[in-house]
Amino acid sequence: MRGAKRLSHTVPTPQDAAIAEIPDDGLSPLQRAFVNEFILDRNGTAAAIRAGYAESGARTQAVRLLANANIATAIAHLERESMARIRVSADDVKAETAAIAFSDITNVVTWDSDLGIPRMLVADARDLPRHVRAAIQHVKIKRGQYGYEWDIKMHAKQPALDKLAEFTGLTGPDGAVTVNVQNNLYASLTDEQLDAALDELARSRGYVRVEGE
Repeated sequence: MRGAKRLSHTVPTPQDAAIAEIPDDGLSPLQRAFVNEFILDRNGTAAAIRAGYAESGARTQAVRLLANANIATAIAHLERESMARIRVSADDVKAETAAIAFSDITNVVTWDSDLGIPRMLVADARDLPRHVRAAIQHVKIKRGQYGYEWDIKMHAKQPALDKLAEFTGLTGPDGAVTVNVQNNLYASLTDEQLDAALDELARSRGYVRVEGE
């Protein structure tokens, strides 16, 4: 656009920030370089090679480096600093997961067959709320024989639902239904009533309780 002023800003790379913020913990320059490289992609072998270790033994060297307590502490420190810089919190992760878990494709595209003619309407991306856009995995458009063809794919809901169930304590990491009976409405139930409640909860999540659980 003629006359428009271009705005630009420089964003420090994770490596730039890492080099400045590793605490003085007795690491050698080569070990510090490994830490800087590792937090970029968490690929130990590649990080060892980029840091300057011999490529032939990089995999073994990476295992040894990651087992070093001082290196593990430095990596954890930098990752915490990185999370703080970009202001990512547990609530942010839960909100993004919930956007996928409870997504509805009809917020993006609708279809009908009024008068016997199939019709599809795609929403303007500029009108979609943030949580709706977050649930979209990809949008592809190509020219077909009878016009443009749309390929719209949402992120898979079930993995997000499972992860959200873990976040909220509804299930454990192994998928088992959990109920905390301390200081809640289940605490006053009899064993028979509690069994019935657990059965109902399990059915609602698609699980089948085995006798004795």
